[in-house]
Amino acid sequence: MTVINIATQIPSQITTLEELHAWSAQALFAINSGLTIIEGVGYTERAAQAGNFWVAADSKTRMICRLSL
Repeated sequence: MTVINIATQIPSQITTLEELHAWSAQALFAINSGLTIIEGVGYTERAAQAGNFWVAADSKTRMICRLSL
């Protein structure tokens, strides 16, 4: 677990749940970028993954994140 002080460590610009999720996913990825976990027999994966990707189909940038908690 990562300890956080909600009053002082979350940027004040965050005003929606989606922004909070994006921020926390990026933070967990930065803190645990090299951590791998076992998700199944013979299958390991990174504990946290996050990144921004351009989606040509709708001409938008999307944030895709994956967390294993």
